[in-house]
This record gives sequence, structure tokens and C-alpha cells, in this order.
Amino acid sequence: MTDMMTSPDTGKLFEALAAANEKITNIEQNREVEVKTRDGGKYKYSYATLANIVHNIREALTANGCWYMQRIADGEMVTRLFHKSGQWMDAGHIPMPNIQGKPADVGAIVSFFKRYSLSAAMGLATEEDNGGEDGEREVNFRARGERREEI
Repeated sequence: MTDMMTSPDTGKLFEALAAANEKITNIEQNREVEVKTRDGGKYKYSYATLANIVHNIREALTANGCWYMQRIADGEMVTRLFHKSGQWMDAGHIPMPNIQGKPADVGAIVSFFKRYSLSAAMGLATEEDNGGEDGEREVNFRARGERREEI
């Protein structure tokens, strides 16, 4: 990953993002899923879908000359916020696992990371904060700069 995470100037971008955030309200958690744990238990959580997030931020961003793009770079999902002036900022860096499988499964995983990256970049709370109450989830990510192990 390059050290450059913003354009040389960002004043117009930050001003526009601040104005957009004045118009963005809490995003409805419009999906609920139930997850089975390894010990036979289960838990539920709610979240906002990527489509719902985009629907809720589109007008505020575009009215202020902003939008975003997403890409996978150096093993991370990165959201680039940009302004019509050409100013930009990379944000919402989320480390991704090595992805293998059927195209539909890969697509679902990429969508999951796009949702988290966009939410982080925009400072949005798009799901319940269960604080890891279950404790059964297995998370295995690499720190930046370290060699990633195959999953």
C-alpha cells in the first residue's frame, strides 16, 4: 500500500463531507440474520444492507459534490471518498481474507467488506453493537505489512 492516503489538498472535500453528514440520519437496520455457533447455540443480529446504506447517503453526498469508489488494494477493502474538485481521501481500510469459492459466495463476501468499509469511511453505525457477546466467532486477519497466511 502506498503512503499517500489523501490528495495534496483536502479542504473542499472535508467541507463537503461535513455538509453531507449534516443531512445523513441514522441508517435503518433493514436485515436480520440468525447465526449458528459451533456449540449448537445461535444468535441474531440486525444490520443495514449495502443497498440501504447507499440509498441513504446518495442525496447528501451528491448534493455536496461527493461520491465514493471501492477497491481491493494490498489485501484490504478501501473506500475512496472524492469531491468534484478532484480532492480525495482513502478511508475505511478493512483487511480481507483470501477469498476462494463459487462466484456467488465470493460476491457475497466482497459485498460484506464493501458494506463495512463504506460504513467506516462515512462514520456510520449500520448494525447492532453486540460487543462480541457470543464469543464463538473466529476472526483471523493479518496486520498491515505482515505476510498473509492462506485461509
